[in-house]
Amino acid sequence: MTEETHNNYSFELSAKTRKRFVAGKYDVNNHKPVFTIEIQCPKHVRNLIKEKQILLGTSENCNWVYDIYNGSTWSVFVIVKKDGLILKSSN
Repeated sequence: MTEETHNNYSFELSAKTRKRFVAGKYDVNNHKPVFTIEIQCPKHVRNLIKEKQILLGTSENCNWVYDIYNGSTWSVFVIVKKDGLILKSSN
C-alpha cells in the first residue's frame, strides 16, 4: 500500500471496537514503518486503548500493522503521520 493509494489517513475508532491499520512496508534499513500513528483521546481513556505493532508477511515482503483496540466507552481518533507530519485524507 503506497501513500498515493492509501485513502484513510486519519480515522475515528468507535467504543469497544478493533481495527488493524496497515502502516506500509517494513523498512529494513530504518527498522520502522512507512506510517506512524498517534491516538488522540482523553487522559482517563488512554489506559483502555490497546495498541500492538505486528509484522505480517514474509521476510522479503513484510508489512507493519497496528492492531488497535478501543476498550473504552468513548470514541478515539487515530492520526496517521509520515515522517512526523500529519497526512491529509484524499476524500
